[in-house]
Amino acid sequence: MITLTGQIQRFVLSDLTNSWQLFYSAPADQCDNFAVCGVNSNCDANRSPTCECLQGFIPRSQENWNAQNWSDGCVRRVNLDYGNSDGFLKYQRMKLPDTSTSWFDKSMNLEECKNFCLKNCSCTAYANLDIRDGGSGCLLWFNNIVDVRKLTTGGQDLFIRVAASEIGVKRTCRNMMNIREHCTILSLEKICDQKASNCHQLTGKNQVVSWKNHTDNTQKEEIDIPIFDLSTIANATNDFSIINKLGEGGFGPVYKGTLANGQDVAVKRLCNNSGQGPKEFINEVVLIADL
Repeated sequence: MITLTGQIQRFVLSDLTNSWQLFYSAPADQCDNFAVCGVNSNCDANRSPTCECLQGFIPRSQENWNAQNWSDGCVRRVNLDYGNSDGFLKYQRMKLPDTSTSWFDKSMNLEECKNFCLKNCSCTAYANLDIRDGGSGCLLWFNNIVDVRKLTTGGQDLFIRVAASEIGVKRTCRNMMNIREHCTILSLEKICDQKASNCHQLTGKNQVVSWKNHTDNTQKEEIDIPIFDLSTIANATNDFSIINKLGEGGFGPVYKGTLANGQDVAVKRLCNNSGQGPKEFINEVVLIADL
């Protein structure tokens, strides 16, 4: 049956009580309503307000948005470059957007799907078509992204296209070890509850890192801490996405990440606008490693 408020309800007759019992109703919450937050936005029933613009988007009408009238949806803060400089932000545990403006290919893998999307100026998002057995196939969306919501369990990974300036990995940071760029990785499981910034432990001590002191190019020191390639760290933090950002300290931003083995980590990154230098940063790394 349909109630006066438009809710669909299904009842079943109970043999025990000989009465009708509510079996199913929809919508279950506000986010179950189609496109309740407008275009290019995300609905999350577990937050208040329930609607937020996708990363890289801003309300079309800030006045209406503040009044919790989300029907106007969101627009891009920075226009796409329509080239390889554009990137994607990863959203996890999502209900995928409405597919009325989508296209799919069963034979593509996720990387091919991404590259295909970048070549199409109208492509705005992509995901696996089938999430079984690690995922396969390609599902693309074009133009506005409609009816997206965050789920507490289940859901799929959704990759939203944004301009390069919206992606944290494009920010300029210092090269702190030799010529290549690296970041300190801390195990979230080992982070202490105390507020002291030094109360951390590294994920392990299984590799020696050699680094050059920038104030004396002839001096080298060895630090017994793990080292990871920048690509590994970027993958773990969703390309240093703002969504993964935990906060920012004197050295630069700190991001939440997940390594390939499933371990949650925190990544501290030294940036050029920091008042600290590589030497101070390394000193903190050594201090943390000794805890």
